Amino acid sequence: MASFQVPPNAELYECQDIPNPFGKDIAIVETESTMSPGAHHMFAFQIDSTDATFAPDGGPSQASDCPQEGFEFHPYFHLTQLPHDSIHYPQGVGRSLKGSEAIRLMVHYLNTSPSPMQVDAQVTVNYVNAGAVEQLAAGIFVYGGSLQVPTGVSTQAFSYALPVDMKFIQFAGHMHSRGTSFEAHATSKANGEVRPLYSSDTWDEPAQLEFAPPLEMKAGDALGYSCSYDNRTGMALSYGNSAATNEMCNFFGVFYPAANGDDVVGTL
Repeated sequence: MASFQVPPNAELYECQDIPNPFGKDIAIVETESTMSPGAHHMFAFQIDSTDATFAPDGGPSQASDCPQEGFEFHPYFHLTQLPHDSIHYPQGVGRSLKGSEAIRLMVHYLNTSPSPMQVDAQVTVNYVNAGAVEQLAAGIFVYGGSLQVPTGVSTQAFSYALPVDMKFIQFAGHMHSRGTSFEAHATSKANGEVRPLYSSDTWDEPAQLEFAPPLEMKAGDALGYSCSYDNRTGMALSYGNSAATNEMCNFFGVFYPAANGDDVVGTL
């Protein structure tokens, strides 16, 4: 992504559209990313090339404000909240990227300092031909859009029933600056057994849990998760895109097999 500047005490959601560099359908078997300090998260979205905005010469666009600001969301092949991150897919598994799709890189930066920050971000992709993998992976993104965080200390809980069997290879939680802890657990539809899945006690660089071998859950199993907050603003906070003035309670992961490589998105 082209380098850009974040002004003092500012929050930016920047996007850049990049033409497909592969020219054919591929299966991504590894991604690795880096982000400058101050980043809250980054997506590598997949969008139809006809929906992308490129430079007059057909090259990448300039980095600019995202069309949907912090609510920019599309199918994606990489999502991270860490300065350096990577994901490696099991043998015979990959993430689909079609030759007809462009890439929209999206980053969220929060600069709380009195000085401007020059920042950048990048994703490296290792891939094979689309037909060289036996199963496709995808992302699951569950968000608590109904979230309301009262003043003081509180915990808000959500539950989502998985629509299909999933073999998870990665988990992470997502909160904003009043978040103090994130907990997730699974409840079996078959016998009611509850097992812990994930926990994190930081909002800006939350723990990311990797599974090898994958962690299996069945269709109908409940994915339960909760976010705890310490809200000292003097007012209730609603779900929103700003890490400074709103809150979030989201759960995301990477799983396989995924029909057609489609992501699963849940709204609670």
